[in-house]
Amino acid sequence: MEKRRFNLSLPEHIAQELERYSAPLSSNPTEYAGLIVRKWYADGCPPVTPEESRLREAANAIKPARKSSTK
Repeated sequence: MEKRRFNLSLPEHIAQELERYSAPLSSNPTEYAGLIVRKWYADGCPPVTPEESRLREAANAIKPARKSSTK
């Protein structure tokens, strides 16, 4: 599987929590952040903000209904 790299900046208090939670797993903060993203994906990519929820609901409301196929 091909992998892509992303760089991000976090507030210090969040970075400290990533360090704290990754240490018992013999992991590093970057790997732990990757685990968090993989869990989000495994959970079906749920919205992470109220605004994203509203945007997704609006997008779904304007999608045309799919025709059911009968075979």
